[in-house]
Amino acid sequence: MIVVDPLLMTEAAFNDAVSDVPENDNPLFVLTTAYVVGNKVMETTNVHKNFECLIDNNDQIPSDATANGSGDPYWLDLGATNRWAMFDEVINNETTSTGTITFEVTPGQIINTIGLLNIVGATAQIVGTEPVDGEFYNEIFDLISTENVFDGYSYFFSEFITVSDVVAEDIPPYLAGGFTVTVTGSGAVSLGEFVYGAEFDLGTSLIGARPRIESFSTVTTDVFGKTTFVPRANRKLLTIDTAHPRYRINDITRKMADLIDKPALWVGDPNNSSLIVYGILGDYAPEYGVEGSVSFTNYEIKGLT
Repeated sequence: MIVVDPLLMTEAAFNDAVSDVPENDNPLFVLTTAYVVGNKVMETTNVHKNFECLIDNNDQIPSDATANGSGDPYWLDLGATNRWAMFDEVINNETTSTGTITFEVTPGQIINTIGLLNIVGATAQIVGTEPVDGEFYNEIFDLISTENVFDGYSYFFSEFITVSDVVAEDIPPYLAGGFTVTVTGSGAVSLGEFVYGAEFDLGTSLIGARPRIESFSTVTTDVFGKTTFVPRANRKLLTIDTAHPRYRINDITRKMADLIDKPALWVGDPNNSSLIVYGILGDYAPEYGVEGSVSFTNYEIKGLT
């Protein structure tokens, strides 16, 4: 099992000019323009967000989050623009397009793991290049799974299963490396979150991991028996045990302290989407074993929506 403490995406690291996803969700905000309730705008310098006007104004910058004398905000933050949605730490807020999503990132520091989460398409390709050595990584991931095909009937009539999460591990560590990512499909394609960073080894994942789903939807039934369903987001939960040498407990504990209340990429098995969770540490329970022996640690991970 590994955990990746993700690097925050910056304008220096994301080559906007190469992305084929336009940033044209709404008109650009222009100071001194008279805005009325309901007008939508976007800011694309450092902020990369959409906003909706809540109070008529002509001098309030949306990203400043200012309020009037009564404490009411002038603008409502609608979240990241479509181009930047895949960097906003919100799994269910996807960057969407038709046919392809292509973009370039340059970390500016050594990374060896990339995660493509809540992805929809037919294939995903990651290509790494470096100014001196040229191409050092090139991998294509098939997003159409055949895991539910086990006989002739299922081959012809089973529903297609798609891979929702991709993790590329063991990427050669180049300080000056850059990456081109392409998601391809025959129709709508999307990417919920792009994560990259250096992996930290948590030991061997043990049999008995328990992936679960937590729904935030509500189902209520009134006195007349009428049931009302309000659909909302859901998130992954994961309980998993690992085995590792006892001497690593202090090192792992220090890492867990760094990750408290911070989104990270947790990978129990890179080939199993149910054991790939982008979220926060809920509980960490190491067992301090006999000196020189194997110790066991239990993790509870709470996914982000």
